Amino acid sequence: MRLLRIEELKEGQEVAKTILAADGTVLLGQGVCLTPRYIERLQQLGINSIYINDKRFPNLEIQDIVSETTRRESIKITKDIMEKIKKGQALTSPQVLQTINNIIDDLLAQDSLVVNLNDIRTYDDYTFGHSVNVCVLSLLMGTALGYNQLKLRDLGAGAILHDLGKVYIPSHILQKTACLTEEEFKEVQQHCEKGFEIIRNNKELSILSAHAALQHHERYDGRGYPQGLRGEDILEFARIVAIADVYDALSADRPYRKRFLPHEIYEYMMASCYTSFDPKLMAHFLKYIPPYPIGTLVKLNNMEKAIVIKQNTNCLIRPVVRVLEEDNYSPSNSVEYDLSQIPTILVEEVLPNRL
Repeated sequence: MRLLRIEELKEGQEVAKTILAADGTVLLGQGVCLTPRYIERLQQLGINSIYINDKRFPNLEIQDIVSETTRRESIKITKDIMEKIKKGQALTSPQVLQTINNIIDDLLAQDSLVVNLNDIRTYDDYTFGHSVNVCVLSLLMGTALGYNQLKLRDLGAGAILHDLGKVYIPSHILQKTACLTEEEFKEVQQHCEKGFEIIRNNKELSILSAHAALQHHERYDGRGYPQGLRGEDILEFARIVAIADVYDALSADRPYRKRFLPHEIYEYMMASCYTSFDPKLMAHFLKYIPPYPIGTLVKLNNMEKAIVIKQNTNCLIRPVVRVLEEDNYSPSNSVEYDLSQIPTILVEEVLPNRL
């Protein structure tokens, strides 16, 4: 299984992961063979990357940390909640809490919490998929920190609803490809306070959840908004959501830019410790975020090309790789290196996905 950009797809390739719309509708099912028409339609929907099966690597499996059912239902419920709020209806907390419980159950059932899979989103579905991903990543961090069920629930509610206030921001501003004007940016900033008001007025949700939504754009060095809080004056929930929010935003295609590659995000997040993010929380987060996900093509410092086939959970920057033939990128006599055991060999460069 490999994640390929739309421009790298070819007719006849097989879809490896079902592609869903935000309402749960199947756009393309697992096992479907791509046609020029399907590829064109994916481009029209703003889907820039999909997972395909690569027959040269039949055992290359990429597992999500939550089930497809949980992700699909969570995105559907998030969309439903936001559309109701936009129509002036009340926030329905039972749906929120059930969604969070489902995600927690999936996370607790995992042998490993290493993040290997990003869901595929259309431009129009971005906010809903992003909200769910931020919730999943935040709960992953809360689980790693030893949060109890109640704290996980309150963290999850603040995370999945962190962008709730964006329902009041005009879509032409949210989807704008050019730089925002000063007035437009001020309008976008208001989503933190607007979301806070909606959540705190729901008596079944914790005020801590509301503050997570209010403060998720605060920054560790005080350069954030809306209050310019600094360091541990920012609620821990909000510091967690801030990390998850930026990580997922960078990993997704947007109308105004291409997604960042995992190793680029890893380096950015590392460099932002002490400025944008809490360094202690970031250290926990990066224990579960591989810079070279399974299926990544890499060039090693011995000049060999290889594909990442397994993660070393105790040292994610040094995965297990399989050497490839230079001419056709097929496995080379199944030569494998466990980079955690060979200190002299390391990843020198991430290569473009060439088939």
